[in-house]
Amino acid sequence: MGGEKEKREGQKGQAPVYRPRCVLPRELNPSWGSLREGIAREVEEPAFGIDWEHMQRFCEWKSTRKEDRVYRGEEAHREITAYKEQNLHNREEKGVPGYEAKDVAVNECFSNTIPPLAFMGPGRARTPQERGTKPHEGTPEENSAMVARALRLMGAAAVGFVELYDETTRKLIYLEEVKGGPQTVFEDVEVGYETPEKRVIPRKAAWVIVYSIPMSGLGLGQAPSQLSRGTTMQAYVRLYTIYNQLHEFIRALGYHSYGAAIMNGFGIYPAFAVLGGIGEQCRIDTVISPEYGSMMRLAAMATDLPLAATLPISMGVREYCAKCRICSRYCLSGAISGADGPGWEPEGPWSNPGHEAYFRRTMRCRDMFYRTGSNCGVCISRCPFSEPDPVKYREFLRKLPDMTAGRIPLAEALPPVRDPQKWWSRKDGPELDIVTRYDGKWSG
Repeated sequence: MGGEKEKREGQKGQAPVYRPRCVLPRELNPSWGSLREGIAREVEEPAFGIDWEHMQRFCEWKSTRKEDRVYRGEEAHREITAYKEQNLHNREEKGVPGYEAKDVAVNECFSNTIPPLAFMGPGRARTPQERGTKPHEGTPEENSAMVARALRLMGAAAVGFVELYDETTRKLIYLEEVKGGPQTVFEDVEVGYETPEKRVIPRKAAWVIVYSIPMSGLGLGQAPSQLSRGTTMQAYVRLYTIYNQLHEFIRALGYHSYGAAIMNGFGIYPAFAVLGGIGEQCRIDTVISPEYGSMMRLAAMATDLPLAATLPISMGVREYCAKCRICSRYCLSGAISGADGPGWEPEGPWSNPGHEAYFRRTMRCRDMFYRTGSNCGVCISRCPFSEPDPVKYREFLRKLPDMTAGRIPLAEALPPVRDPQKWWSRKDGPELDIVTRYDGKWSG
């Protein structure tokens, strides 16, 4: 057992590294379609460095999503909030495209139907004990393949698995989701539980399931507008509907799962997505996948169902982002770094130290949300990895090594697609791009 730990966490006196004990053969993971086979390869370490010794567990409430009032200051927050509300009212009253009543209705309908979340899931599925049968039995490899296929049926795109260790990957699970709320801790118990003071994840729940869902490029391309924000919220509705279904699937197998109690809770989803091989970290400081670029949302949860981990992938994103800078040039707020390479120093308390990144000036991005009364996504929608046309995207990926090596010019920014009126009049359906860009095998 001691030798196994040395192999996984590094020799004594060396920095810890992440090494899963059991790895899922990629042919068993339905995420590996023909496109991924052609562009991505499995690697032992992500392209962006991780300093596990200096990484600390982060609190979700420190993010700009939750703490922007504090980072901005009370007076400035009151002013920008009043400006946002008045601006939204004026634009809807004047019928500004993207802010008309129908656009607001899209945002309202999805923003108010994101399903409720619970640390241990809905808890409604009948367990094998309640059905009078035995819990599911399978090898870790069989279990991962089973979960991946079930998630694809639920509507997920790529699926990955990460093993948890104290010295490394458990640090990616948030210490607190809500300021002053219960802390997430790890204990040697059979089944987790929660009290007003803590949420307990058993140490035997040693695996994280991470998955992605695609977003509509046509919808996000309407940013900034209430319409683009609504299509983002629509993605969250799908993301967390699947989340609850995954909780219940695991419960019905006879096992337990532990996850977010609030939206974007549980842990650092992009980090789990990188370690689990869904995609690579990029200049936007999000994740780029072979199938969807950054045009996706992520979620993750822990489970005691024994699983085989998936490995990180390399597809040349770090090398390409170092030269491209399209997202930085087109960022409306100047939040995205234009540096020659990633660094180790966070831009503010909203970022966790201990990893290499193009750290964003995220409060600039957040302020832009308030000024537009929307969300943004220009950085994602102009990125060459977000090309919606399958033929053009495959050609871009084919040329990627030559572009990175300087043998041919880099790809240009994608043209803007913002035209809310045209979005409403499309005859082929506004979400068609989600189901046609990637069909699992790129057969069409």
